[in-house]
Amino acid sequence: MENPTESEIRELARANLFAAKVGLLSQEELVAWADEMIRTLPNPPYFLTTISLGDEAGLARLDRLDLVQDKPSDDDCRLLVMEVLQRIEDDRLNFDDLEAVVFKIVGYLDVNSPFRADLSWVSCELDLANIGIITQRQPHPDVLKVLRKLAK
Repeated sequence: MENPTESEIRELARANLFAAKVGLLSQEELVAWADEMIRTLPNPPYFLTTISLGDEAGLARLDRLDLVQDKPSDDDCRLLVMEVLQRIEDDRLNFDDLEAVVFKIVGYLDVNSPFRADLSWVSCELDLANIGIITQRQPHPDVLKVLRKLAK
């Protein structure tokens, strides 16, 4: 992203914070991203320092960066599901961890989100597989189909 606006950086920060909250990014990866943005941008926004320092209380006071007060939107979810699919395809997200990630995503969604029902179903299907009721070692084809639908 060449010469991103503060708004674009904020949305990217939001996506990375959401990914970290659900376990797709480690705290170290999140801080490294913020540090890199601070290093490369001519005038980095102040909220990048807040992320870099791991200041959760500071993030809660920043517009669009508090995922509890400002619930993830459909676009936020779509981006995260796209990242989940990419990690599945690259073998960077295993079957057992997929259920935990999807379960955490559902926890952040507004009850009226159209993503909530589909992701709740995905979470349940994966949980059934993890406890042995469904005996597949790879994600159920229907699970991947739903995730692909949500990523569009």
